[in-house]
Amino acid sequence: MRIDSTNYEYYKEIFAFIWDYYNSKSRLITKEEHSPIAILTKMEKESFSLAKKGLKMGMSDLIQMVNGQSEAFKKELNELLIASDLPSLKRLNAQIKNIAQKVLKGGEIKSESEYYIIKEVLIDLSLKLPQEERERLTQCMLEYELKEKK
Repeated sequence: MRIDSTNYEYYKEIFAFIWDYYNSKSRLITKEEHSPIAILTKMEKESFSLAKKGLKMGMSDLIQMVNGQSEAFKKELNELLIASDLPSLKRLNAQIKNIAQKVLKGGEIKSESEYYIIKEVLIDLSLKLPQEERERLTQCMLEYELKEKK
């Protein structure tokens, strides 16, 4: 998932849509000013670069949270996404998995955003990654952490 200035608003719309649905079912956050959308909007005013990074990480986290919900929850959300001409959950999950494949192919994590997405991929056992890929991604994470400590 590549979020840049040309598609930022599009991904923010997707994020807001999914968040609104998720929060309407879970009531995780009751005060609007504490919602990730409000926080993201505030970040945009301070640093658009940080807002892009935050949106990418937030989208990954939110998709993982959705993946942990019931099949009925995911089915309804997926239908609503498609009816609103937004990408399906399958497509959004594929974009996250593509980052893992990119890291596996290149043999390294190149950014903080990739790091957090790989971390989420490794935590999500429902993805059923082959053990060899899981080990390689874990190694890439460790190497990135060591590189960033310097």
